[in-house]
Amino acid sequence: MSFALTEATIRWSRNAVRESMPGTSEQEVLLRWARLTYRAEIEARLRKDGRNLGG
Repeated sequence: MSFALTEATIRWSRNAVRESMPGTSEQEVLLRWARLTYRAEIEARLRKDGRNLGG
């Protein structure tokens, strides 16, 4: 049950970020979500890595 709640919370928070950034790529949405959820250093590492996070 806790896994389901965690998954739902992550999904809701990503959707909130997505809605606050209309017209933005999924990559940028996920990077912003990482910054808000974790910290700027994580976002910077993801950007440096250059992988496509948008799926």
